[in-house]
Amino acid sequence: MRILIAGGGTAGHVEPALSLAEQLRQRGHDVWLLGTAAGVEARLVPERGFALLEIERVPFPRRLNLQVLTFIPKQVQVVFATRRHMSRNNIGVVVGFGGYVAWPAYVAARLLRRVMVVFSYDAHPGIANRIAARWTSWLAVGVRNAHGIFARARYTGVPLRQTIISLDRTRARERAADALGLDVNRKTLVVFGGSLGAVRLNAALLECADAITDAGWQVLHITGARNESDLSASLRKESSGQWRALGYLDDMASAYALADLVVSRSGAVTCAELTATGVPAVLVPYAVGNGEQSVNAESLVTSGGYRVVADADLDGVRLWQELQPLVIGSELDSMRANALRWSAEQRTADAAHVLAAFVEEAAVHGR
Repeated sequence: MRILIAGGGTAGHVEPALSLAEQLRQRGHDVWLLGTAAGVEARLVPERGFALLEIERVPFPRRLNLQVLTFIPKQVQVVFATRRHMSRNNIGVVVGFGGYVAWPAYVAARLLRRVMVVFSYDAHPGIANRIAARWTSWLAVGVRNAHGIFARARYTGVPLRQTIISLDRTRARERAADALGLDVNRKTLVVFGGSLGAVRLNAALLECADAITDAGWQVLHITGARNESDLSASLRKESSGQWRALGYLDDMASAYALADLVVSRSGAVTCAELTATGVPAVLVPYAVGNGEQSVNAESLVTSGGYRVVADADLDGVRLWQELQPLVIGSELDSMRANALRWSAEQRTADAAHVLAAFVEEAAVHGR
């Protein structure tokens, strides 16, 4: 088979797409990825040995304003560019992971009458996936409580990197501490907001930084590649010897191996990684979008291994209120036990394998 996978913009979209691509390549298929020169896929895709077919970045407008007038002709151009990529490479199957990169692939697949597989990470799919789901019967989903048209989708779990799936945190902890320049014997808080970062989360952490380190903990703070001012402020904390600041980290397995507690957004990939590794977390759902991050967090919270702070409530005082009984008191012990139990019950180590088999099934049985 000759397969195009469309999903770019952030590592949360690109890494699962690459995990599927690697599984399909192992099965003997030819795979290309669709993306933009501005997204993280421009670096990650070639690093993993795949060809990136580039299109212009044309995100959906969030409001009905003058931007819509320029969006439509640009979107038409991107659709035709995608169709040319597909025709030149004789693509037979398109797998979309949602978002502005997947949309032109869906339209081009429909125009060329190619097999289309639509994958949604979230219980609340985005607009591109909701529309494309009406054009194909081949729907897959990464969560068990999907809504609307995706309630009938095939559950596969979220494809994750093998380094996350196979992580033995106990064995990997010392190596991770060495790699990250941190103390293997200290309790470690890992804070990140996704590959692009989260300014509000960064600010809250820095406001309560001294309280965390005074409690004897060390911090790995991944600010996000685009948040240069936050990274600069965080780097100034490194003189304490209990702090490591990074703009971006490819090796998230090391972060999870060292983490005793995580503070993060609750994107679908992050929730899947937390489930796979059994690390307890304080989740701060991103408030923009379809509310999918809040839904993602709900099932984790019911396990007792995770807590939620609303984005609107987040500041240094509120974050420390949540962290204090965990870093000073004894409540982290029960959270850790509950997170490990949740991981044992829910983790889907073979999600990439299951989704790859589903793509092969779609190719055989057609549209």
